[in-house]
Amino acid sequence: MSPDHCGPRVVPLCRPCLLSFSEKLLRCLWLVLLFISSVLPLSTRYCLAAQPITELDAARHAGWETVGIIAQGLVGSDSKHFPNVHAWLNEFRAAGGILGRSADGVPIPKIGASRVGPNNPVFWRAYFEITPGDGGAMLLHAGLLLAAGEVVRATYILIIARQNPALEKEMRVAIDKLLGFCQQVLAKGAQQVAEAAAMHEG
Repeated sequence: MSPDHCGPRVVPLCRPCLLSFSEKLLRCLWLVLLFISSVLPLSTRYCLAAQPITELDAARHAGWETVGIIAQGLVGSDSKHFPNVHAWLNEFRAAGGILGRSADGVPIPKIGASRVGPNNPVFWRAYFEITPGDGGAMLLHAGLLLAAGEVVRATYILIIARQNPALEKEMRVAIDKLLGFCQQVLAKGAQQVAEAAAMHEG
Protein backbone atom coordinates (compact mmCIF):
# COMPACT_ATOMS: atom_id res chain seq x y z
CA MET A 1 0.00 0.00 0.00
CA SER A 2 1.24 3.45 -0.85
CA PRO A 3 2.24 5.68 2.05
CA ASP A 4 -0.23 8.22 0.72
CA HIS A 5 -3.10 5.89 1.61
CA CYS A 6 -2.07 5.06 5.16
CA GLY A 7 -4.22 7.76 6.75
CA PRO A 8 -3.30 11.27 7.83
CA ARG A 9 0.40 11.83 8.18
CA VAL A 10 1.71 13.04 11.53
CA VAL A 11 3.91 16.02 10.91
CA PRO A 12 6.89 15.79 13.28
CA LEU A 13 7.66 18.75 15.45
CA CYS A 14 10.22 20.88 13.73
CA ARG A 15 13.28 20.63 16.01
CA PRO A 16 15.32 23.17 14.04
CA CYS A 17 12.61 25.78 14.74
CA LEU A 18 12.80 25.08 18.47
CA LEU A 19 16.55 25.36 18.41
CA SER A 20 16.30 28.63 16.56
CA PHE A 21 13.93 30.02 19.20
CA SER A 22 16.19 28.84 22.01
CA GLU A 23 19.15 30.45 20.37
CA LYS A 24 17.30 33.74 20.08
CA LEU A 25 16.30 33.56 23.72
CA LEU A 26 19.86 32.84 24.81
CA ARG A 27 21.12 35.73 22.70
CA CYS A 28 18.64 38.08 24.34
CA LEU A 29 19.67 36.91 27.80
CA TRP A 30 23.30 37.30 26.86
CA LEU A 31 22.72 40.87 25.68
CA VAL A 32 20.88 41.68 28.91
CA LEU A 33 23.77 40.31 30.96
CA LEU A 34 26.25 42.32 28.92
CA PHE A 35 24.20 45.48 29.47
CA ILE A 36 23.97 44.89 33.21
CA SER A 37 27.68 44.17 33.50
CA SER A 38 28.50 47.37 31.64
CA VAL A 39 26.08 49.59 33.59
CA LEU A 40 26.63 48.12 37.06
CA PRO A 41 30.06 49.67 37.70
CA LEU A 42 28.76 53.08 36.65
CA SER A 43 25.66 52.82 38.83
CA THR A 44 27.83 51.68 41.73
CA ARG A 45 29.94 54.78 41.32
CA TYR A 46 26.86 56.99 41.43
CA CYS A 47 25.59 55.18 44.54
CA LEU A 48 28.93 55.72 46.23
CA ALA A 49 28.63 59.42 45.45
CA ALA A 50 25.11 59.53 46.93
CA GLN A 51 25.84 58.25 50.41
CA PRO A 52 23.25 58.94 53.15
CA ILE A 53 23.54 62.48 54.44
CA THR A 54 24.37 62.21 58.14
CA GLU A 55 23.81 65.96 58.48
CA LEU A 56 20.13 65.36 57.69
CA ASP A 57 19.68 63.08 60.71
CA ALA A 58 21.26 65.68 62.98
CA ALA A 59 19.05 68.41 61.53
CA ARG A 60 15.88 66.36 61.92
CA HIS A 61 16.68 65.61 65.56
CA ALA A 62 17.42 69.29 66.21
CA GLY A 63 14.08 70.24 64.67
CA TRP A 64 12.16 67.66 66.70
CA GLU A 65 13.90 68.70 69.92
CA THR A 66 13.02 72.35 69.21
CA VAL A 67 9.38 71.36 68.77
CA GLY A 68 9.43 69.59 72.15
CA ILE A 69 10.89 72.64 73.91
CA ILE A 70 8.29 74.98 72.41
CA ALA A 71 5.51 72.50 73.19
CA GLN A 72 6.58 72.49 76.83
CA GLY A 73 6.20 76.27 76.88
CA LEU A 74 2.70 76.04 75.42
CA VAL A 75 1.45 73.72 78.16
CA GLY A 76 1.08 76.65 80.58
CA SER A 77 -1.39 78.47 78.32
CA ASP A 78 -5.04 78.70 79.38
CA SER A 79 -6.96 75.92 77.67
CA LYS A 80 -10.14 78.04 77.73
CA HIS A 81 -8.54 80.84 75.74
CA PHE A 82 -6.32 78.59 73.60
CA PRO A 83 -8.35 75.40 73.04
CA ASN A 84 -6.73 74.66 69.67
CA VAL A 85 -3.24 74.99 71.11
CA HIS A 86 -4.10 72.32 73.66
CA ALA A 87 -5.77 70.21 70.99
CA TRP A 88 -2.49 70.32 69.07
CA LEU A 89 -0.54 69.41 72.22
CA ASN A 90 -2.73 66.33 72.55
CA GLU A 91 -1.93 65.44 68.94
CA PHE A 92 1.76 65.98 69.65
CA ARG A 93 1.75 63.65 72.64
CA ALA A 94 -0.27 61.03 70.75
CA ALA A 95 2.30 61.09 67.96
CA GLY A 96 5.08 60.25 70.41
CA GLY A 97 6.22 63.80 71.11
CA ILE A 98 8.08 64.51 74.33
CA LEU A 99 7.63 67.81 76.15
CA GLY A 100 10.93 69.57 76.72
CA ARG A 101 14.39 68.51 75.62
CA SER A 102 14.54 64.85 74.65
CA ALA A 103 17.34 62.58 75.82
CA ASP A 104 20.27 61.93 73.50
CA GLY A 105 19.76 59.06 71.10
CA VAL A 106 15.96 59.06 71.30
CA PRO A 107 14.70 58.45 67.74
CA ILE A 108 12.09 60.60 66.08
CA PRO A 109 8.72 58.82 65.93
CA LYS A 110 8.16 57.61 62.37
CA ILE A 111 4.80 59.36 62.04
CA GLY A 112 5.45 62.13 64.56
CA ALA A 113 6.52 65.17 62.57
CA SER A 114 4.34 64.49 59.54
CA ARG A 115 1.31 63.73 61.72
CA VAL A 116 1.37 66.95 63.78
CA GLY A 117 2.97 69.31 61.22
CA PRO A 118 1.52 71.63 58.58
CA ASN A 119 -0.42 68.79 56.95
CA ASN A 120 -2.58 68.58 60.06
CA PRO A 121 -5.46 71.13 60.24
CA VAL A 122 -5.22 71.11 64.05
CA PHE A 123 -1.75 72.64 63.72
CA TRP A 124 -3.09 75.59 61.72
CA ARG A 125 -5.97 76.21 64.11
CA ALA A 126 -3.46 76.35 66.95
CA TYR A 127 -1.08 78.48 64.87
CA PHE A 128 -3.67 81.20 64.36
CA GLU A 129 -4.47 81.36 68.04
CA ILE A 130 -0.93 82.71 68.56
CA THR A 131 0.09 86.30 67.82
CA PRO A 132 0.79 86.73 64.08
CA GLY A 133 4.49 86.81 63.32
CA ASP A 134 5.38 85.37 66.71
CA GLY A 135 8.94 84.03 66.61
CA GLY A 136 8.06 80.98 68.68
CA ALA A 137 5.22 80.00 66.37
CA MET A 138 7.42 80.32 63.30
CA LEU A 139 10.18 78.37 65.03
CA LEU A 140 7.64 75.65 65.84
CA HIS A 141 6.55 75.60 62.19
CA ALA A 142 10.14 75.35 60.94
CA GLY A 143 11.05 72.72 63.53
CA LEU A 144 8.19 70.47 62.44
CA LEU A 145 9.17 70.84 58.79
CA LEU A 146 12.80 70.11 59.55
CA ALA A 147 11.93 67.08 61.69
CA ALA A 148 9.96 65.71 58.74
CA GLY A 149 12.96 66.21 56.43
CA GLU A 150 11.54 69.27 54.67
CA VAL A 151 14.82 71.17 54.83
CA VAL A 152 14.17 73.72 52.07
CA ARG A 153 10.74 74.68 53.37
CA ALA A 154 12.09 74.95 56.91
CA THR A 155 14.85 77.24 55.63
CA TYR A 156 12.29 79.58 54.04
CA ILE A 157 10.32 79.85 57.29
CA LEU A 158 13.46 80.52 59.33
CA ILE A 159 14.70 83.22 56.96
CA ILE A 160 11.30 84.93 57.11
CA ALA A 161 11.26 84.68 60.92
CA ARG A 162 14.62 86.46 61.12
CA GLN A 163 13.17 89.54 59.41
CA ASN A 164 11.13 90.51 62.49
CA PRO A 165 12.92 93.55 64.01
CA ALA A 166 11.25 92.89 67.38
CA LEU A 167 12.61 89.33 67.59
CA GLU A 168 14.05 88.59 71.00
CA LYS A 169 17.74 87.74 71.22
CA GLU A 170 17.17 84.22 72.57
CA MET A 171 14.66 83.47 69.85
CA ARG A 172 17.04 84.75 67.16
CA VAL A 173 19.77 82.48 68.51
CA ALA A 174 17.43 79.48 68.35
CA ILE A 175 16.38 80.36 64.79
CA ASP A 176 20.00 80.78 63.69
CA LYS A 177 20.88 77.43 65.23
CA LEU A 178 18.23 75.60 63.20
CA LEU A 179 19.16 77.61 60.13
CA GLY A 180 22.75 76.41 60.54
CA PHE A 181 21.57 72.79 60.48
CA CYS A 182 19.59 73.49 57.30
CA GLN A 183 22.57 75.07 55.59
CA GLN A 184 24.78 72.08 56.43
CA VAL A 185 22.29 69.67 54.87
CA LEU A 186 21.84 71.78 51.74
CA ALA A 187 25.60 72.20 51.34
CA LYS A 188 26.16 68.44 51.65
CA GLY A 189 23.44 67.74 49.10
CA ALA A 190 24.96 70.21 46.65
CA GLN A 191 28.36 68.57 47.14
CA GLN A 192 26.97 65.12 46.32
CA VAL A 193 25.28 66.45 43.19
CA ALA A 194 28.57 68.00 42.06
CA GLU A 195 30.45 64.73 42.71
CA ALA A 196 27.89 62.71 40.77
CA ALA A 197 28.04 65.16 37.87
CA ALA A 198 31.84 64.92 37.83
CA MET A 199 31.62 61.11 37.67
CA HIS A 200 29.17 61.32 34.79
CA GLU A 201 31.39 63.71 32.87
CA GLY A 202 34.44 61.58 33.57
